[in-house]
Amino acid sequence: MAVYAMNIVLSLSIALGLLAWRTSNFSSFTYETDRRNAVEARPVQLSDWQLQSSNGKTVYLSELSDQLLLVDFVYTRCPTICRALGSRYEQLQRVINSSGNTQITLLSISIDPIYDTPQQLNSYRKRHNGLKDTWQLARPITDHAFQTIISETGLRVIPDKFGGFTHSDTIHLIENRKLTKIKPWSSTDWENIILSGKNS
Repeated sequence: MAVYAMNIVLSLSIALGLLAWRTSNFSSFTYETDRRNAVEARPVQLSDWQLQSSNGKTVYLSELSDQLLLVDFVYTRCPTICRALGSRYEQLQRVINSSGNTQITLLSISIDPIYDTPQQLNSYRKRHNGLKDTWQLARPITDHAFQTIISETGLRVIPDKFGGFTHSDTIHLIENRKLTKIKPWSSTDWENIILSGKNS
């Protein structure tokens, strides 16, 4: 009986040890939480992403390096979370405009670049009352550019069986081409960052 109890205790200890290791000492129980914690601990230097904006022009991430960028990832056909993200950006746009802060730009990047032409991106912005001076929309120009964005941000984009995608509903803070923060779209930290004009 004592040997049996010792085996149970040993098994539980091993299981807890593995769980602690896989969850960074129990601080991250999901991939998204782990991704956020990793960026907070060590910001990620990003490549000079090559994008096509909703006006059809090529834009590089370095061209926006004088701005704090709040970046989300959407696709315009999305019937669920992308609508919530669009509504959230509509709210944040109002906060930006009322604060007078000209150093923050909202950027939505398509994860469905073949379908999401500049015209589709413009339609998505109009549906959410987006203003061009505070809210930019773009798509990766090439598949290589898309894969670079996925790799550097750790974003997961999984095709579903309905022709859409399962993807993160987070917002990413980029400063001087460094990914410094990832938070849920609903976090009030975004308002605080806009009002303070810096990463809080």
